[in-house]
Amino acid sequence: MPCSYTMPDIFMKILYFSRDYTTHDRRFLLALTQALPTSEFFYVRFASGSVVFEQRPLPDGVRLVEWAGLHCQVNTPADCLPLMADFERVLADIRPNLIHAGPVQTCGFMTALANAHPHLLMSWGSDILTTARRDALNGWVTAFTLRHADGFICDSDWVRDVAREFAPIPDDRITQFAWGIDLPQFPFATPPQTGPFVVLSTRSWEPLYGTDTLVEGFCLAWQRLGNAAPRPLKLVMMGGGSLAGKIRDIIAQYGAECAVQFTGMLPHNQQAAHFAAADVYISCAHTDGTSISLLEAMATGRPAIVTDIPSNREWVSAMDNAQDKTGWGWLVGKGDTNAVAEAIIAAAQMPDAARLALAQHNRAVVEARGDWQKNSRLLLNAYAKLTSDS
Repeated sequence: MPCSYTMPDIFMKILYFSRDYTTHDRRFLLALTQALPTSEFFYVRFASGSVVFEQRPLPDGVRLVEWAGLHCQVNTPADCLPLMADFERVLADIRPNLIHAGPVQTCGFMTALANAHPHLLMSWGSDILTTARRDALNGWVTAFTLRHADGFICDSDWVRDVAREFAPIPDDRITQFAWGIDLPQFPFATPPQTGPFVVLSTRSWEPLYGTDTLVEGFCLAWQRLGNAAPRPLKLVMMGGGSLAGKIRDIIAQYGAECAVQFTGMLPHNQQAAHFAAADVYISCAHTDGTSISLLEAMATGRPAIVTDIPSNREWVSAMDNAQDKTGWGWLVGKGDTNAVAEAIIAAAQMPDAARLALAQHNRAVVEARGDWQKNSRLLLNAYAKLTSDS
């Protein structure tokens, strides 16, 4: 972890550059404007895709920059190149004291190409864990961008270690913290004891998130338990995505339509109630940084069934291998529908007293390690270091 720095109470121009406007972007920008009230913030982004991630307006004090990229959807490094001239025009007009940019292969890449400094590069998880390894071009772009950044933000050991496979980033250039959650928005809730046993999925219905594995694993558990379940199983699925047809086919194949509820896309401020009403959270993502929805579930006091990947192991351990620093839940292999089914059945059959102890433990872990109000100070430390060094 970096040393503690105090931000000077002076006027600065900060350019924040990301692909789209998401709940995470809003939280970062809100924290920055509140902590640095004498500074000026400029938000540079691309056009939204088919999914609108955040409907609330930008925080007060943040200016959305009008530029060519605001009307373009950008997904690859090649998409960035035609926009470079106008991006350099934006940099020349604003003359920021700091550029905070990510994901790596788009916003970060453009900032590196422009040779803009000081440049704080932020990984969004999948850019390092998945996109960087997609092909030789993305690997080169990742290495180039990492080498040209003055600082690097990541949210897990796994992301940090993979990034170092592409560039030798020294410790003093890395700021690592879980993005965390706003704990008051996800209060602890005593686990339900009546009604259906609710399995909650909040991730997009995309191959990266293994949503087909999740659904088939649930259907297997529903089929195996039948009337023997202490409470009838129910799967609640938020969102949507490209696997919608396949997911509905799997559910129909098992005849489990009566056991699955689709909520559609929900605003972030409506999701806490669904966590409180759930009994267990599930994600079968193939890769992930520190998952915010996992922390939201744990903060509410819910166990998690998650893929056995390094970033999840930083937060979840099996109850027969319990650790004080991690929450309790179940780790399942990628694509292993039987393991998913077994975990759901084990969760459904857990005694109430054990569920309450688990809930209290998971809440305590997030309070200690996943509190956004505490962790966001490390972002400010990174800003202070880069601006004092420049």
